Amino acid sequence: MPDNDVYKQKTLDSALNTISEKMEAIFNDTDINKNKNRRRWVWELLQNASDCYDNKPVDVCINTTEKSVTFMHSGKCFSKENLIDLFTQISAKRTNEEKTGKFGTGFISTHLLATKVRIKGAYQSYDNKLRKLNILLDRSSQDYNELRNSISIALDNIDNLENNEEIEKELYNTVFEYNYDNSEIRISKAEFQRACSEAYADWESTIPFVLAFSDKFGTVKFNNIIVNKRIVRSCSNFKIININFNRENNDCFKTVSILVKFQDSTSIACLLGRNDNSNYYFDDMSKYPKLFCAFPLIGTEDFPFPIIINDSSFYVTKERDNVLINQACNIRILNTALILYENLLNGAARNHVEKGFNICQIIDDDLIDNELLNYKKKVQNLYFQAPIIKAVTPDGDEPFCSMNNILIPYYEQNPSGFWLLVHKTVNCPIPNEAELINWKKVYSL
Repeated sequence: MPDNDVYKQKTLDSALNTISEKMEAIFNDTDINKNKNRRRWVWELLQNASDCYDNKPVDVCINTTEKSVTFMHSGKCFSKENLIDLFTQISAKRTNEEKTGKFGTGFISTHLLATKVRIKGAYQSYDNKLRKLNILLDRSSQDYNELRNSISIALDNIDNLENNEEIEKELYNTVFEYNYDNSEIRISKAEFQRACSEAYADWESTIPFVLAFSDKFGTVKFNNIIVNKRIVRSCSNFKIININFNRENNDCFKTVSILVKFQDSTSIACLLGRNDNSNYYFDDMSKYPKLFCAFPLIGTEDFPFPIIINDSSFYVTKERDNVLINQACNIRILNTALILYENLLNGAARNHVEKGFNICQIIDDDLIDNELLNYKKKVQNLYFQAPIIKAVTPDGDEPFCSMNNILIPYYEQNPSGFWLLVHKTVNCPIPNEAELINWKKVYSL
């Protein structure tokens, strides 16, 4: 057998073993994990689009229907090496430490949408020309020989790409098409449609933070909604960024403001609102994933930190739903986040930013382990000392106080009456009545 044939057979064997193992792992997982991983498709594809950044912001377009998902981006085109990585799941050693994803387990999880994916667009040939790309990635079969044959056909098609017709550069160079059809035996139509709707909801709430953390994206469009960003204020260690949601007629119907503080590769972020006097206040952060590795780690909503921590160096679990708390790099990141959080609290105190309770809420978790419990206590110690509570005194003053030197009067049967009684009779600052229940929740954690 010629050396090239031996090499191909060995590649096929290795690819088949890897792909079979990963496909069985995702489809034989629990229903809870499958549903969670199925929602991740939008982040996995956005992550791979980010890896195609080539000194120019990447534009993304996502379209969904009842039976299809189409994901397109304008980043760097596929090379032969990229395609082999994708179709075989055998990646060469990564030398670019900036890359946050690869066509590995993360991309495999997108098959929870459809086991067949058509890859289209432009291929960067060895003679530096763009050539037509249209290859089916078929992982639908559970039969060993059929799956092996589909990989072999795909590799032959990749080998023949150099002979494809030359094409002009278009807005979107890379297209992934996931089409649901009735031949799918491992995915129901209802699961496909639920994954699309849940992914859109996740995208709408979380894409502002992805754009705030990354300069690699231009506009990101999901169906008829187009999102872009504008930096409102930028200093040496923080930024305020507006994320604009626009309809296709350029009608901006929503703006999300985000404060990002950063040190080295680590950043923290929270939402800002504006009151009638155009002054900023802190907005609710309770429902968001608290950890980002450039992209959200779905499942970290109850991590014991009140706002978002982002670092592309996070050492994450293979399911990309948490970080390994004892890893040295993660310890460094989490400690840096504490420093940034303390700076945020100090800035909030200096500038009398209201609704500080929104950057002090940690989801209560009785199952938290000792390492995370210790980290939670460090966080709580910081916000207990910060004078960020808008208070009132019996003589009418409105100082900002810390939780360590304020009384929080609360009586569940009559909270308003009890607050008024304490306000009139006790010579001690208490939270203003409008924020009482929120600070009571923070104090009770």
